[in-house]
Amino acid sequence: MDASNFVRTCRQTVVWEQKTGRDANGLPSYAAPVTFAPPTGGRRVFKTVRRSNGMGGVDFIQGSYIWLMAVPAIGLEDRLYLQGDTVFPPILFIEKYPNANGVYFYVKCTMGSATG
Repeated sequence: MDASNFVRTCRQTVVWEQKTGRDANGLPSYAAPVTFAPPTGGRRVFKTVRRSNGMGGVDFIQGSYIWLMAVPAIGLEDRLYLQGDTVFPPILFIEKYPNANGVYFYVKCTMGSATG
């Protein structure tokens, strides 16, 4: 699939909340949500990995990826989710991808447990 076809599949609204600090109880506080609607929106894809747990059983590990067709300064402690989500999995890894001219044009975030 070429890049123009991939961009057309990114029709979900992504919400980013940048971490601004911690409150008196040590809980994180966040800036006002910034929404990215198509064409700068994104998409989420779930991934389930099945592996043996060494005791004759099988463990299922579920995570997800969120692609964002913009390049904000996302940090590992920020929140990134789709509009309407009620569970906010942690960001585990952030990848930024350049086009042929070296200009970054999208971000892929690997998220933790997709089920909370």
